[in-house]
Amino acid sequence: AVCSKTGNIVTGSKDKTARVWKPEEGKESYKLVQILKGHSQPVEAVAVCSKTGNIVTGSKDKTARVWKPEEGKESYKLVQILKGHSQPVEAVAV
Repeated sequence: AVCSKTGNIVTGSKDKTARVWKPEEGKESYKLVQILKGHSQPVEAVAVCSKTGNIVTGSKDKTARVWKPEEGKESYKLVQILKGHSQPVEAVAV
């Protein structure tokens, strides 16, 4: 997923994390900004809200998590765990 506010890319992985990548100024490459940890199974879906910059991750652990940008920083903090699915969360949208 790509954030239209910041240009950051968010990826999900079988390593149970999502990673946030920031465009490097003056280059056509990205650098790792933060690893979002907390899921107990692979992250299968990611989405970024174009209004707030919030990241939503979905996982085989049957949860979705909402990550909010920390004001004045290049990092995100977990603000909510969405529970209730009986099967893996394979898609999220904002």
